[in-house]
Amino acid sequence: MVDPTPGPAGRGGGFRVLYDAGYEIDHMREELFARIASPEEAALLQLSPGEWVVELHRTTYTADAQRLWNFQQMHHEPRPCSVGIGLGSHDLGVADATVDLYQRGMMPLIVFTCATSRTTRERMPRGEAEHYRERALELGVPTDAVLVEPNARNTGENIRFSRSLLAECGVDILSVLLVSKPYEERRAHATARKLRPQVEIVSAPGPMTLAEYVDSFGPAACPHAPTSEEEPVSKLTGSREISRLTCHQVRSSVCHRRSPCAVRQ
Repeated sequence: MVDPTPGPAGRGGGFRVLYDAGYEIDHMREELFARIASPEEAALLQLSPGEWVVELHRTTYTADAQRLWNFQQMHHEPRPCSVGIGLGSHDLGVADATVDLYQRGMMPLIVFTCATSRTTRERMPRGEAEHYRERALELGVPTDAVLVEPNARNTGENIRFSRSLLAECGVDILSVLLVSKPYEERRAHATARKLRPQVEIVSAPGPMTLAEYVDSFGPAACPHAPTSEEEPVSKLTGSREISRLTCHQVRSSVCHRRSPCAVRQ
């Protein structure tokens, strides 16, 4: 069944709307879902009761979004370090990535660091770091191989408070495997280098593409994450991260590195 009449977006459809607004399409993903039609759909499409319909879900990514996503990553090759530090987030992906590195022999000790935020206080009421520890134990990490720093509320505190905790435990640190979400990797690395210049910092984000991260940020995967359109989009495209990285450089709280022209634009 084909209706050749242009839809609400006019000829060229949504792609034309995006093009006219100045967005360059980099790639897209389409998914098909089959289900029984609702009563309203059956009436509209003149279907018999119990007939099926197919939904097409299309996610379109601009070249700018992919460019920013790529820039935020350090592209380091994980290698053995004195300790792994997992930075808290709104889901357990960082915990899983940290455990995977531990089980591959990349570090003998893990530190999970973070309190809670407005996006996690309901889902992780005991604190992000504590929930990460519980996840690590579920996955087979020994209790004595995991330390918890439960008070940090930003990246600078993650680094400083973890350093204090390790010092209290008498752990000598020559190198750190820093595990974070891919979109915050560059800022986390720059912060750690600024606060711990004598320590080698190796970044190791969870293995995730932009498309996979879009899925992980949805309501089903993260019911207490921000639901306004602007906040998750700014996270995913890296625009907020670029702004934070620039502001932290001005305040000298991270090591300075000028962003490429294509990223700043």
